[in-house]
Amino acid sequence: MPEAPPSTEPQDEDGAALVARQGAPGWRRTLWASALSQLVTVLGFSLAVPFMPLYIQQMGVTDPTAVALWSGVVFAAPFFPLAIVSPIWGELSDRYGRKRMLIRAMAGGALVLGAMSFASNVWHLLALRLLQGGVGGTIQAAMALVATTAPKRSLGVSLGVMQTAINVGNSIGPLVGGAVAASVGLRTSFLVGGGLVFAAMLTTLVLAVESPRTASLGPARWSLGQLLQPFRAPGLRVLLVTQALAAMATFAMFPLIPLYVQDLARPAWLPVELASGAALAATSIVGAVAAVGIGSVGDRIGHRRVVIASMAGGALCLLPQAFVHDVVLLILLRGLMGIPIGGLVPSLGVLLKDAAPAGREGSVYGAGAAVQAVGLAVGPLVASGLAAFLGVPAVFLALGALLGAHTAWMARGLPRPRRVSSAEV
Repeated sequence: MPEAPPSTEPQDEDGAALVARQGAPGWRRTLWASALSQLVTVLGFSLAVPFMPLYIQQMGVTDPTAVALWSGVVFAAPFFPLAIVSPIWGELSDRYGRKRMLIRAMAGGALVLGAMSFASNVWHLLALRLLQGGVGGTIQAAMALVATTAPKRSLGVSLGVMQTAINVGNSIGPLVGGAVAASVGLRTSFLVGGGLVFAAMLTTLVLAVESPRTASLGPARWSLGQLLQPFRAPGLRVLLVTQALAAMATFAMFPLIPLYVQDLARPAWLPVELASGAALAATSIVGAVAAVGIGSVGDRIGHRRVVIASMAGGALCLLPQAFVHDVVLLILLRGLMGIPIGGLVPSLGVLLKDAAPAGREGSVYGAGAAVQAVGLAVGPLVASGLAAFLGVPAVFLALGALLGAHTAWMARGLPRPRRVSSAEV
């Protein structure tokens, strides 16, 4: 048999150390292209998805109970297939390239989002939302691409830039979406959102570059054990549980905030809808501002400290929200919570990158996307059930206590940073 041609990819530690020290060629361009594309992608999805209940009503579902039930099911639907397929997409990204997987996720998301404009009944919409979760995962794919191209000294601030872009997209998306829906209708807004995601995909395709893979992974082994490998390492397991709880704590209150706001004192000029929107957006807005700064702090003092402090800060911000009587105070506390949440995501991303075996970063980030999807799906369900029996304030107390207990466990189990040679920094 003829011998295979020699690989042109750097396979030794010197190549890996060079990328860690200097970053991949064009890493700054990749960072800003990825940040812009994810801002536009998140904007495209949040343009129409928040208005699902209204879209469901347009499809002929008019009973209030049925609308509420279908809204919850359709909203949570993508997270379950996303949790299942994310480890698979992560494994493929390690083998065939993170940029390729990011392009795939964005192209698939654009097509599915645009197709929602043509859904004729709620079952079609549910099927498309499930498909969206199966082909999606753009955020984690973009994080993996940036994490493997940026130099180590700038990794925290780079992931902070990514988190800022994502939060900005989440914050302005519903506002822009409301204006678009009022101008062209809900159905057309899905097409507009799909077009934005497709444009973001083209930006990534043209501008982003990827560092060469630095490890040979051998033949593919598509076993359940292979896909679950990141969950077996104790240090990684702590990080993944932390990521799941952070997603759960951030998202669990979304369906309950409007119910809580309507029972609080508020100025006469501030309607419930606007107050609820402000309370929901406050965390993302402040997090967008805080992410880059805290990511930079983590690069200097260590991201392990930032993660522990952020989880403790999140618990301290949740507990007093159970006792507020004024909506303005609630909005301020929700905004304050954006500081630890904004700092947590980029620092977790750095620790996941550091803990990942060489060449397996995509698999680890895929596992992170899977547990995050579980947290996003389970959080609102558990919170709603708890609120039904004990009231909304009890949910704030339970989430705060959970984050506090996890912080104590995490401080003991979170891996300490490995020693880094001078060549890597």
